[in-house]
Amino acid sequence: MTQAPMYRPFPPGWDNRPRVKDWNGHLTDDDLLSRTVEDLVSIVRLLSSQVTTAHQKALDESNLAAWHTHQALAANTTAVQVLRQVQHADRQGRETVRIADLLGPA
Repeated sequence: MTQAPMYRPFPPGWDNRPRVKDWNGHLTDDDLLSRTVEDLVSIVRLLSSQVTTAHQKALDESNLAAWHTHQALAANTTAVQVLRQVQHADRQGRETVRIADLLGPA
């Protein structure tokens, strides 16, 4: 009999995923007025980095939620297969199911 897969909270290689650097700079209206074009371009790049970071965090959360769903479904696969065998036996008019039939898909 095979063993149910172990629940893992994070997918393999989660810590090795590519990351972008966070930027914690602050801008005021006076700062923008006193800047040169090159400074403004660098500020836009930094803001783009912040947007990229926010986007990446959203993707990470989405991927992590999908991983948790996958793990939960993988853990319940055996139970679902046993339930399908019981329902199949019930449709055929049998009240009991052989243990070997239940454990066959597992």
